[in-house]
Amino acid sequence: MEVKGLHTINDMWENSSAIYRNRKVVCERISKSVKSADGKITEEAEFIPTTYEKLEELITAAGTGLLEAGLKEQEAVCCISENGKRWLICDQAVLGNRAFNVPRGVSSTDGELIYILKHSGARFVIVETENEFERLIAFKSKIPKVKTIIVTDKDFSREDIPNRIYSLDYIIELGRKAPLKSKELFRKRRRDTVPEDIATLMYTSGTSGTPKGIPLTHANIMHNVETIPFMLDVKGDEKFLSILPVWHILERTVEYMVLRIGASLWYTNRYTILKDFELVNPTHLVSVPRLWLTVYNGVMTNIKKAGKEAVFKKLYAHSLKVLAADRYKEGRQYLLIGREEVKPVATFIDYLFHFLAGKLIYRKVTKKLGNSFIAGISGGGSL
Repeated sequence: MEVKGLHTINDMWENSSAIYRNRKVVCERISKSVKSADGKITEEAEFIPTTYEKLEELITAAGTGLLEAGLKEQEAVCCISENGKRWLICDQAVLGNRAFNVPRGVSSTDGELIYILKHSGARFVIVETENEFERLIAFKSKIPKVKTIIVTDKDFSREDIPNRIYSLDYIIELGRKAPLKSKELFRKRRRDTVPEDIATLMYTSGTSGTPKGIPLTHANIMHNVETIPFMLDVKGDEKFLSILPVWHILERTVEYMVLRIGASLWYTNRYTILKDFELVNPTHLVSVPRLWLTVYNGVMTNIKKAGKEAVFKKLYAHSLKVLAADRYKEGRQYLLIGREEVKPVATFIDYLFHFLAGKLIYRKVTKKLGNSFIAGISGGGSL
């Protein structure tokens, strides 16, 4: 992991795809309904892996295909999509062209998308589904700068090559069949990228007025990508269950960090996350405070129903002392500005009751997170 000279996201990805080429990098959830002998319908699910080597082949092909379709250096590409392998392919293909990604989710309003597409000046738009494609076409007259639309859904079949409407599969195939000159130009663009180049233009939600575009450079993002693994002590053999929208910077930064260390991303959703904890046995989940609050409220509801709230609160008070003391011993105590360092102390009684709480209560919660779970990673203003 100690590699010098990784100053851009492109540097990072080239390095990782070469070093970790045989490791799993992304795993996509595939499910089907199965009817049992007694007539009950159940779900069978599995995760289909893609290696670093295979993902690099797809990214290079997509990047070369975008170049063939007319993508220029240092221009905006708006990607309206949720998280997943195809989003990652598009993102790295755009960055590899020394262009930058303007990400947005499918829940954005028409007004927000029209404003963002106009403001960013994007000529290329990538959308996830046919529904998003139809929505874009409906207000196409309001976004005259948009010239090329790409749909990532593998079932999209309404390609219109003369009018520059493509499927991602077409773009990938275009890149594979491209002349050597184009393939070499894509590699040159990737390696010509410098830390000061814009990597992404991220827009705020617009809840406090017109969305604000925040430009982040490769250097901005790579600082976190290089720093976080050591802060969290994460390793290359760990599994990250992914549920957050990738157009939020927390999820996106962590995904780049996963690529940096050679770990793997397992894509889930809010409907299947509990099943997937058992199926995947992840080591980490990145989420916002609201999800953890939902988990906490669920646990507390069950404790109250069982009439054990008073007992729980006493045990939990002892656990907090133990955790504070252990963090201090391990050098993981974080201080707010102006606060002085305080040495927390936990007694034998605190450790005893913490142990009992683990056996009686905490174990029932952690059991639902699989057998390998290490930590939840969270971010958000409310923290």
